Amino acid sequence: MKKFNAKKIFAGLSSTALIAASVPAVAAVTVNAAETSANVLYGDANVDGKVSISDAVAILQSIANSNKYGLDEQGSNNADVYQRGDGVTGNDAASIQRYDAQVITELPESWLGGTPSDPSDTDPQTDITYIHLSGSSISVEGDYAEVNGSTVTISHSGTFYVDGTLDDGQINVNVPDETADPETVKIFLNGVNITGKSAPAILITNAENTSINLVDGTVNTISDGDTAYVGADGAASGEAVIEAKDDLTIKGGTENTGVLNLTANTQDGIASNNDIKLTGGTINVTTLNATDETDGIKGKSSVTVKENAIVNVEAEGDGIKASSTADNGYVSIEGGSVTIKAGNDAIQSATAINISGGTVVAGGDRGLTSVTGTNITGGTVIATATDNQIDSTLLKSENQATMLLNCIADSTSKDGTWKKANSISVGNVNASFTKKYAYVLISDASITAGKSYNLTNTGTGAAVTYDNDASDSFTVKNSVTTFENVNPAGKIDGETVTPTPSTDGATLTLSGASITSDAPADAVTVKDGVATITKEGSYTVTGDASDVQIVVDVDSSAYPESVVELNLVNANISNSTTAPIYVKSIGDEVQIVAKASTTNTISDGTSHTETYTDSDGNTNTVEGAIFARDDIKFKGTGSLTVNGNEADAIVCKNDIKIYNGNITVNAVDDGIRGKDSVTVGNDSKSDGSAVDYSTLNLTVKTQQGDGIKSTSTDTATDKSYGLVTINGGTIDINSYADGISAEQDFVMNGGDLNIYTYQGSGFTGSASGGTWYAPGGGRNQPGGMGQDGNSNKVDISAKGIKAVGLYDESGTTYQSAGNLTINGGNITIDSSDDSLHCAGDMAVLGGTLTLSSADDGIHSDNKLTIGQGSA
Repeated sequence: MKKFNAKKIFAGLSSTALIAASVPAVAAVTVNAAETSANVLYGDANVDGKVSISDAVAILQSIANSNKYGLDEQGSNNADVYQRGDGVTGNDAASIQRYDAQVITELPESWLGGTPSDPSDTDPQTDITYIHLSGSSISVEGDYAEVNGSTVTISHSGTFYVDGTLDDGQINVNVPDETADPETVKIFLNGVNITGKSAPAILITNAENTSINLVDGTVNTISDGDTAYVGADGAASGEAVIEAKDDLTIKGGTENTGVLNLTANTQDGIASNNDIKLTGGTINVTTLNATDETDGIKGKSSVTVKENAIVNVEAEGDGIKASSTADNGYVSIEGGSVTIKAGNDAIQSATAINISGGTVVAGGDRGLTSVTGTNITGGTVIATATDNQIDSTLLKSENQATMLLNCIADSTSKDGTWKKANSISVGNVNASFTKKYAYVLISDASITAGKSYNLTNTGTGAAVTYDNDASDSFTVKNSVTTFENVNPAGKIDGETVTPTPSTDGATLTLSGASITSDAPADAVTVKDGVATITKEGSYTVTGDASDVQIVVDVDSSAYPESVVELNLVNANISNSTTAPIYVKSIGDEVQIVAKASTTNTISDGTSHTETYTDSDGNTNTVEGAIFARDDIKFKGTGSLTVNGNEADAIVCKNDIKIYNGNITVNAVDDGIRGKDSVTVGNDSKSDGSAVDYSTLNLTVKTQQGDGIKSTSTDTATDKSYGLVTINGGTIDINSYADGISAEQDFVMNGGDLNIYTYQGSGFTGSASGGTWYAPGGGRNQPGGMGQDGNSNKVDISAKGIKAVGLYDESGTTYQSAGNLTINGGNITIDSSDDSLHCAGDMAVLGGTLTLSSADDGIHSDNKLTIGQGSA
């Protein structure tokens, strides 16, 4: 679960804590030296079995009004976590805030007169030291940080918060005895700007472990001057702006929004004599010394990138490297995102390069250079080079196949290399190259041996060819397959090659009022402007046609795992009397893919005459511009517009998943309606790496109906029904009625959600007729519009987000469901009705909410939970 932005919570509550700190303690706690956490959960002031920000709130409430909000004996004992033994004060609330924000890692933060085991000693590891930088001077609040001019030296493990600007100075970590003090020195950069003109801006002289933590919501800038540092050996080379003699870890915060911008004008960027681990935050490293060819990130023993780290390196020398042959000397990419532009090797290892997850887009004179082997077992990898291809004898690819492209010379370039604008994509593997190239490596889980693929020049849209333009179908024969004489321009006698279908697909061509197919007759039949797909596979749809239809009708009994992929390549399809795309039957799902750099439109007319008979024998209309009786998924990085001119735009009787693309939905009635569920944004990737939502943009506009809705009242133990889930992306909804309506439950885990309903919060008036609906789907029931004394009512349901709930057959008595949960993300709502409304329980556990309403901002008919406490 994502937490609220820790920095904002800290700021919001700290002022209260400081005021409360002056109030006498409400309870005294006798500290027993034998006391252990076995009978005390330190920090759990409200005694709910966990420690969270709600405990800090409980402490502040008890201090402000002990008669009303007093803590019980156990709560008071749990709450005393700062100078434990002095009673409950506002300082205890502040300690819990720091613990929740991961500034400290254990409670109690400190003890009155010492620790339980040794009352004569203090516990320095539980204290926070604040280091304030101010131009040419430094001030310190706390212990184990000594200032000498413009250098501050940290001499003990612990937590050190750093803020401000240092014009020319250094943070030096020098723990005298790392055997006696083996714990981690934790440096939190809280919006710093440090220049180290004559020595490293951050220097780890001696410490068992040091972590640099990028505080959420901050941008931290570190740079050097124009003079090379002189190292301990007297040589002015091999030094770095951030330099560590021992292990170094760079981390992000809970929200992973901290940024480090490091510019090395003269030295290397980041260097360590041991291991470097990059686990979070955005780390941007630029080195500018072309004469010395300075490196971006180099760890002598190893460099590891994993978890949520976003690493961007632009280096005159090597991008990322590990140099030791005697002590590991490997580079490991386990997750996150790595982008590299290098003058020499993009990634270099004295032993092995191991890539098991995440995304790597790397370009250099040489791409991936290892001595003992390059092992790709997961993730997406695109590596380009100008000088030579990777040594294929050292390349091992497991769980996925790897394509090696050796390109012909570009006749328009002096050195024969191809400009980075000629980036190459394979299916959904699409990334902008970082540098000009002559050799390309592409590896992804979607590429498997035994299949053929079309490659596309993303700059021109042309099909890439190979073998002297003999073919544009790249057949991957082995786990590593090399293709010679690859032509990124895709030219034959000056003409652009039109992509031919791969071995498992075909092309549906739209033209005028007709549709044609080059697929075998047992896969696609065309009659009277209707192309019916009866076999699973990947199909390209291109061209412009009206009054035509694509029907997917694959026998789900014979092919229960079948998938049909419709790849839209500048397709414009419309039909005046039915849905232009109709999913009649499929085993697993139909995927509609807006291909990169293409614009596509699907529109229906103002009447629908086609019908179908469901499993209950009922006759129903084929609805919407896209209608699916089975699961449907939207993805790709191109643009897709869906126009529902008769009523709804996208309708599905099962599940709708919107995972990628720039999608615009316009509808007379409902924009997107999935009976069982609607999910926006994939919640996970198969390789375990973080999902990139940057290319997911969904815009919905309705004239009479809801923006997004799920309508099922079914219940089961193995599946949720009537569910709308937002995991990520940017979603903009402008709806006449409800922005989002979930029949049973709504869940938001992340993303940016903007909703405007009816006339927005500026609506003024009163209900003057018509039928209004209760929050749970029942009519004229308590909790709905017009029942709370507010006369400023619109006579439609125009809520921002609504979780309806299940009612009895008469629709008057609430039964269950109707829950609304927000775990994270940013929500902005401007609604004429309630902004958030549910018939069941509402839990606002994370995220940022900006709510403007002509009625209620937040309205729950049952339990309302904000954070980890109840209101």
